[in-house]
Amino acid sequence: MSLGLGSRSLQQWTSVIRHHGRQSDWPLALGALQRMRSEKLRPSVITYNALISACSQGYELDTVRNKRIILIMQDMRRERLRLDVVTYNTTISALEKLRSWTQALGFFETMRHDVVQPSAITFNTLISCCSKNSNWTHAILLLKDMRSF
Repeated sequence: MSLGLGSRSLQQWTSVIRHHGRQSDWPLALGALQRMRSEKLRPSVITYNALISACSQGYELDTVRNKRIILIMQDMRRERLRLDVVTYNTTISALEKLRSWTQALGFFETMRHDVVQPSAITFNTLISCCSKNSNWTHAILLLKDMRSF
């Protein structure tokens, strides 16, 4: 996808970021965000969710991308954007790939604190994350917790 010259809309920049994510080219997705900002456009929650997704693409997620995802979420908070269930699910899924179950559970607690309703995807991803790390106690607790939603 050519970035070309001229101004783009918020939706077009979000599409560019999604495109780079599908290509597993997260550095270009980050670059698109910077170019978008240079055009004085304010990213939306949807734009940031696309960026988190782009940063989590690939079979292995390295710690640089993990830190980048956390920084993106901090940027969202700094810009006073409300993180939604997609933001949390995408982040928790990325942490699952890293086998960072404690961090994933931490984000789940933050999600609850932010009064964001978890979905079946949230619980399934967390249960998978815990089971991959042989943390059966937390996996069972999450399964019980899931039934109350």
